[in-house]
Amino acid sequence: MTQAFIDKVEKYFTQRLGWREVAIIGATKLAGGISRETWRISLTKEGVARDVILRLDPDTSLLEGNRNVEYAVFSAFGTEPGVPVPPMICNEDDPSYLGAAFMASGMVPGVADIPAVLAPPFAAAGPRIGREIFRILGLIAMADPARLGLDKVLAPTTAEHAWSDALGYWEGM
Repeated sequence: MTQAFIDKVEKYFTQRLGWREVAIIGATKLAGGISRETWRISLTKEGVARDVILRLDPDTSLLEGNRNVEYAVFSAFGTEPGVPVPPMICNEDDPSYLGAAFMASGMVPGVADIPAVLAPPFAAAGPRIGREIFRILGLIAMADPARLGLDKVLAPTTAEHAWSDALGYWEGM
């Protein structure tokens, strides 16, 4: 990440979001985030250190992803007990600020890097981590999209048709 880009990020947070006393300490490109370029931005806001995750839309991608839907889903599940979702900060459609549309969020504490999870000291907890992942996926699967307001951004489906709706979508790609 160039200094010019860091300056743009800092300017966005202060001028567009109204944050005060923002200073970017560093930026680290994160692995994963297959559909978007993902950065951890370490900064101080009013003297308090925090990390922000910045996910930038790509020019092109092998995987189609809708950032607005992703943001809506993260925001909706942020109110659901038991589903670890970062606090969402902003969803910006205007690419003029950073050169691409993007969204920003806080961070969920913990480790998400697969190689790190498979190595000590986490390796021994693998079965417990696996159960926790599927418990969370179960909570997500059981959630009522309409109750979460997601019926405004997702096409309606039923449990009986969800698989064929998804298959039809991907076959059409």
